[in-house]
Amino acid sequence: EVEIEFEYETPWVTPFLGLVCDTCAKPGALYGTFHLERSDESARLEEYLRTAEEFGFRTLLIIPGEYLRGGRKDSSVERRQAMDAITSRLKAFVAKAKARGLAVTVEDFDDVASPCSIGSGLKALFDAIPDLGFTFDTGNVTYTGDDTMRLFETWRGRIRHVHLKDRVASAAEEDRMITILMGDKVDPRKEYIISHAEFNKKDNFD
Repeated sequence: EVEIEFEYETPWVTPFLGLVCDTCAKPGALYGTFHLERSDESARLEEYLRTAEEFGFRTLLIIPGEYLRGGRKDSSVERRQAMDAITSRLKAFVAKAKARGLAVTVEDFDDVASPCSIGSGLKALFDAIPDLGFTFDTGNVTYTGDDTMRLFETWRGRIRHVHLKDRVASAAEEDRMITILMGDKVDPRKEYIISHAEFNKKDNFD
């Protein structure tokens, strides 16, 4: 299956989707970013649904908006207003998608501005929208400092789609892991890469 990002203003998206879905992949999830805290985005959401139907995507992964528009300096009232707008508009969209045979999901998103980045935000959305599914991203759990298995057990009944991702918590930790694998000198790292990478591998698109 293939997951593709939806952006209907980009002119090459439609022919590219047709090529991918017709020749080499089964449609998996159609990913889209919206700002429902600002407006209902009705035109883009309708195009999102239409695109999914046209190319056979049955699952939609929506990034619904931000509730920390000004960063952590936003007041609690502003955050509540943004969250209420996101929730009500997402609930209406989920109902519309369900009526057309499409499942809508959100993921544990790696951006603190998103209500989906923390467990309480996900819970608020799931409590308010019974038909909202969950795309479980194992790498984003590391970003938020949450526990992978705890999140899995909590929302396993909501999971419709999975992102398997291996991510370390910081750049320093990532560099440490590379050092363990390839050493801390330039030449040994270069030697490791040259000996393991298939630079001349030919892709025949079979």
